[in-house]
Amino acid sequence: MTALLTLLLGATAVLVPPGASSDPRRGAGTRSALAQSAALVLGVLLGITILHLPWWQIAVVALTAGLWAALARFAPGPRVTLGRWIAAIAVVALCAAIQDGRAGAGVQRLADLCRAAGCLLLLTTPANRVVTDLLGIARGKARTQSTDVLEPEPALRGGRWIGPLERVLMLLLASTGAHQAVAALIAAKGAIRFPEISKDSTETKAEEFLVGSLASWTLAALAAVLLTR
Repeated sequence: MTALLTLLLGATAVLVPPGASSDPRRGAGTRSALAQSAALVLGVLLGITILHLPWWQIAVVALTAGLWAALARFAPGPRVTLGRWIAAIAVVALCAAIQDGRAGAGVQRLADLCRAAGCLLLLTTPANRVVTDLLGIARGKARTQSTDVLEPEPALRGGRWIGPLERVLMLLLASTGAHQAVAALIAAKGAIRFPEISKDSTETKAEEFLVGSLASWTLAALAAVLLTR
């Protein structure tokens, strides 16, 4: 149950970007709706035919993932995004606490793969969005459009790559028990950003660094706990 829920949350978060229904591009809303429906249908089929989940578990997973995707499409505000993530984390934690481990070895391996794929999907662009929204709320302003950033980006757009790569790397290291490497990664990031932060007399960069980094690391840590429980 937890594996299927995590996979569907990750798939719909990637396939159905926030504000898709208001995208001015022709057919964007239709494509998003089709992507959402396809992900949910495939997830239900996976749960029935391969994971052999009870009907009530499949219903809970489909309902939760459907609400997650619908809110992402029609209510992309930053506070709604944070609320979505908090609610989803609570539901996943509840499912992980109540589910049993009586599945066969083959089914369990597939469930582990689904759980890992869902975590990896959630830690990429979807995690970027929630960290951006959290920073926007901390700054006292929010995204006004369905974009991933609050300010113009440089041509390289390194932030869009650094965050996901950092979270995925921390997840891999934590899942393999390399906790010293995780600590080294955190220290290296702080050392790299220190010159920029030290030049800021307003201390806003330090606050943004801490808020953004702690939020990003928390998401990676939650994913690691889910994979190693």
